[in-house]
Amino acid sequence: MKTILKAMFLLCVAGLPLSTIHAQKKEIIDDEAPNGIVIVTIDKAGDEIIRIMNESQLPYIHDPKAPRFLLMDKQGKFALGIGGYVRATGEYDFGGIVDDIDFVPANIPSSSKIKNQFQMDASTATIFLKLVGHTRLLGDFTVYTAGNFRGGDKTFQLRNAYMSFRNITVGYTYGGFMDLGALPSTIDFQGPNGATFYRATQLSYTYKGLKDFRFQASIEAPAVDGTT
Repeated sequence: MKTILKAMFLLCVAGLPLSTIHAQKKEIIDDEAPNGIVIVTIDKAGDEIIRIMNESQLPYIHDPKAPRFLLMDKQGKFALGIGGYVRATGEYDFGGIVDDIDFVPANIPSSSKIKNQFQMDASTATIFLKLVGHTRLLGDFTVYTAGNFRGGDKTFQLRNAYMSFRNITVGYTYGGFMDLGALPSTIDFQGPNGATFYRATQLSYTYKGLKDFRFQASIEAPAVDGTT
């Protein structure tokens, strides 16, 4: 019995230094911002990942923000974020203006038999994948894809699928003839009346050399619908 207790004591003592060393390797980087990221890593490479993730965030109000947790490689050079949100909206139309969950003034009929109606919708729930990192060839890069369920019969609809590096963007995303940051926040997913809003498959370059100014040139293949 004494031999067994002695052996257990020695194992516990031997394990203490290992546990201490293992704990010291971990470093928690905490960002107190509302949309910040928390990374648990073995070095400070997470600082660069956080910077790239936040700087590549587009200002569109309905886009999901940076994920709270990331999957990182062992060297801390690449990180994959998986995130999104579930959103449900409800509305009551007292006058029966438009028979649709979105308010599109162009669809208002000259005469309507609908007096009032209540509608609910959750098709704007969004899921995304975002890979960020840094290499000598590409510099800071982002690979992003996102979608919701606004397709026909509530099926999945692609909203973004692009790669950006060294101020170059290749893929399907928001067009160059719009200012995402200037769009007001609206509950209606259709957005404000009179706003220019579209997505396009494109090859674009954005110049960021001047403070508070950006210049963009792009080759686009847009499919634009005109509504008011």
